Amino acid sequence: MKPRKRPSQPRPPARRRAGRPTAAQTEAIERSILSGARRLFLTRGYIHTSMEGIAAEAGISKGTLYARYRTKDAVLLALTERDTVYWSPEDVRAHAPPVTNLRERLAYRARRLVEYITSEKMQSAARLVDQGGKAVEAVRAMYYRTMHQHAIHEIAQDIVDGSRDAPQPVPAEDARTIAVMLMALIDGWARSNTFLGPLSREAGIAFANRAIEILFLGRAGWAASARA
Repeated sequence: MKPRKRPSQPRPPARRRAGRPTAAQTEAIERSILSGARRLFLTRGYIHTSMEGIAAEAGISKGTLYARYRTKDAVLLALTERDTVYWSPEDVRAHAPPVTNLRERLAYRARRLVEYITSEKMQSAARLVDQGGKAVEAVRAMYYRTMHQHAIHEIAQDIVDGSRDAPQPVPAEDARTIAVMLMALIDGWARSNTFLGPLSREAGIAFANRAIEILFLGRAGWAASARA
């Protein structure tokens, strides 16, 4: 007598393997991490914010956070890098001054710089830099490499291009010196007024316009600065 066959049991449905997140999901996670970190850094302070707190604020697991950022300093650096995208070479070229007159071009650059410095995004970023802990020097260096250096390069190029047909063209080395001076004037205004409260866009633009006037009062000496 043949043994009876046991009725076959239905197989459990195969588990779907969790695939890699899509580019959109990855970007969404990144935004959640950085926006959550920014909120905590500004409300609790950098020192009192933990990686666990950032993960909770972003609504993700600690493992997901640590897979992207090993330390809190790395999160702060990523925040800084996103803020300075505004002054990437591509962005600067895309917002070239809509005028050809040299004085008006420099006034446009100066106003745009002031608008950026006085924006809420930039002022909150500056507060982060001030409390950046061990990462503060790296953060400041990143700002210098991006915003300052790109702006100086574009201003210097404006001066070289705008003086080509002048009786005394301005050499590139001298143009860079003038660009550094203009940046120093505006940066000095921002730093000295930060202690008085939120920076005023209107006051900053008025200062930038005055700085351009002062630079052009010495226009005759631009091409001689490196040889003096």
